[in-house]
Amino acid sequence: MRKATLYVVVKGNEQNAKEVQQHLKDIIQDPSFSPMREQASLNECIEFYVTWPIENNFKTIQEQLNNDWTGEEGDLDAYGFNTKMFDPCVYYLRLQYD
Repeated sequence: MRKATLYVVVKGNEQNAKEVQQHLKDIIQDPSFSPMREQASLNECIEFYVTWPIENNFKTIQEQLNNDWTGEEGDLDAYGFNTKMFDPCVYYLRLQYD
């Protein structure tokens, strides 16, 4: 089974990160979240990972998460300051899949 891993950096505190996780649950079916922690190199940011099995609607999910991914197929990233994220608190996303 193919799977996707999304690395998420949220601007703000743990409450903001919990709200982002809730928003992800609305987009992704059966997501699995890593524990959240402070992002080491950015002030006032929280990071966590999300994994889920890839299904037929993967392209739709990808488009809902961000409107302008960069990188190569299977290893994409996006910054919130110059693209439209699924949630305004999201600073950075990295999407990896096989």
